[in-house]
Amino acid sequence: MRLEGTRGTIAPGMLADFVALDRDIFTCPTNDIRAITPRRTIVGGADMFVNG
Repeated sequence: MRLEGTRGTIAPGMLADFVALDRDIFTCPTNDIRAITPRRTIVGGADMFVNG
């Protein structure tokens, strides 16, 4: 898509889609995954949701 200038990296001036979770989904016990909550959601570089 040739969008390397605005996507693909989390850095100033770049667009980003990601979610910050309250714990590490890869290291928490399997039974705790359902209890993980998002702390912040970023879509297109814009803050969509803040919890806390």
